[in-house]
Amino acid sequence: MFKINIEKYKLESYFLSILYLGIICGNVVIVIALFNSNIQDPFYLTYSVILQVYTPFTVSIGPIFYRYIFKRSHLILDLEDSREYLINTLEIEVSNPAEYYDGKPMAKYLRINLKNIGNKTARNCRIKMYAYYNNFQLIHEPSNIYPAGYHHSKARRKIPPLIDIAARDSQIFDICSSTNHNIDFRFIRFEDHFSFSRKEGKYHSLVHRPIYIRLFVYSDNNSPVEKRYKLFVDDSISGLEWEQINIEEYKWVELSSLQNTEVSRSVLRANESPFTTILDSTSDSSPIYEEDIITFG
Repeated sequence: MFKINIEKYKLESYFLSILYLGIICGNVVIVIALFNSNIQDPFYLTYSVILQVYTPFTVSIGPIFYRYIFKRSHLILDLEDSREYLINTLEIEVSNPAEYYDGKPMAKYLRINLKNIGNKTARNCRIKMYAYYNNFQLIHEPSNIYPAGYHHSKARRKIPPLIDIAARDSQIFDICSSTNHNIDFRFIRFEDHFSFSRKEGKYHSLVHRPIYIRLFVYSDNNSPVEKRYKLFVDDSISGLEWEQINIEEYKWVELSSLQNTEVSRSVLRANESPFTTILDSTSDSSPIYEEDIITFG
């Protein structure tokens, strides 16, 4: 997927370069036609007027094409091509190591790499995460995830900082983590501002059902980017549940027209109160709130 994004970016640049060269060639053709005509030629006046309009136009759009082709940022989310260093198991420092398996505190981190494959620095980059269960119910409030290495910001519950990513550089962001704590080894903790600000948003179980996330990338000088992933317990990985957490890119199944109709009717019935719950047909214990219903495109 990362290679496909690079090829798409290059094709866009090549196309725009050829387009601008075509505009310049058109200007040259008009000049040649004008000089090969004489004053009595009925097209002489037409060529002259076109040249007076076309030349300033060609000159004025030149800097725009230059900045867009050669001086623009282009952000992409990369998982598979950087998986070997985005998914890590490492030893951590805690106040009471005896609470961890074999007295050796360990944690596994799942991360994502935000790359700038453009030719200009991407300013004030941030990633906002939405997390859902398989009935499309939001797990907690959407919030920004932390760049890797900003543990002091997490500990102080500060809002994740905005990051500038230079051309051809990248920044790793933490998605979630798990530990070998004797009690909490079946749970994951999201590395987002909500989890570190609200006690109730701290832990979520992956044992019985996977969690689906949507990551939205924002930057002051780059178009928004969205990617979707699934967090799950991977039985092919040996070890306890905390070691088996994994992540993969995932294309969510779109709702059928019949399901969309039923959801729309449910939303209309719930309009009397913004806090009215809409029960999922698969589980009476998993309410879906009106504001949590998402549209798939």
